Amino acid sequence: MTTPLISAYLVSVGILLMAAAHAAILARSSGHARMNWSFAGISLGFAFFQFFNALQYSAGDQASALEAHRWINFCSIVVIPLIAFAAASLDAKKRPRRVFVALAALAVLAIGYNFLNPLGYRFYALAPDQVLTLPWGEDLRIIQGQPTLVYRLTRLVSLCVMVYTMSVTFSLMRMKERLSSSIIWTGLAIMFITTALASMSDSGVIAMPYLGGFGFVFLAGAFSILLRKEMRVRELQGKRITHALAKEVQGRRQANERADQILHHDALTGLPNRAGLFLMLEILLELNRRQGTKIAVVLLDIDHLGAIKGTHGLATSDEI
Repeated sequence: MTTPLISAYLVSVGILLMAAAHAAILARSSGHARMNWSFAGISLGFAFFQFFNALQYSAGDQASALEAHRWINFCSIVVIPLIAFAAASLDAKKRPRRVFVALAALAVLAIGYNFLNPLGYRFYALAPDQVLTLPWGEDLRIIQGQPTLVYRLTRLVSLCVMVYTMSVTFSLMRMKERLSSSIIWTGLAIMFITTALASMSDSGVIAMPYLGGFGFVFLAGAFSILLRKEMRVRELQGKRITHALAKEVQGRRQANERADQILHHDALTGLPNRAGLFLMLEILLELNRRQGTKIAVVLLDIDHLGAIKGTHGLATSDEI
């Protein structure tokens, strides 16, 4: 039976898959391909994280819940290096590559331990099943136990990555997108808090479902806002470039026409000059060669035009 929390998990899956698709589309046409591909991977990881959360909390027995829990662990490990890579792509300071190589190696080791250990990488011993009743009457099976050293180390690393990501975001607060920055900070703060609460829940200090994926939904929303804004900016830039190119082509055409007019026509009368006459004759001679027509050239000359200019002035000679 679908309950409100399970429905919320499934709705968030759709939102995160859409964010992953948007990021992948933008990565193919943007100058920040690394950041966009990382964000697409993070969105996809959190989408599966939410999906397996829905499976765990709707499982009918502990074995099914543990199987879904193992895949929750896998998704939560995978997103750690992806978040670090995405933050590094926006960081003005170039971090040593060996740090990210070590982070990826730790993720691979944690994933291997997760699938080799019968209880996943979080626990080496399980506590008795605990059923959490939510305020609206929904019952959830909460898995708790003794955390492993690998889980403690991975959780510490993930918190460090969150702090690093928040510091990078803080350095980018000079951007004018206040709404997007606020949503990013809200999403990071929710993820940071829910990560700490998840650790407390795993240890049995409190009992609550995993809610970190919902925090990332805020980040996905911020990314969608930035995506739409960038697409609008691109569209306007495209229109401006197209208009500028059309104006440039028109200007060049007019300039060519003016140059042709100056080169082949007399400035005073507008009639073809010597170069214009030869050009017209070449066309007519070619036409005559093809059609066998006759051509006649009539020469009109004005005698003593210089004397008229000297006695009556330049305007009169120009008029004649």
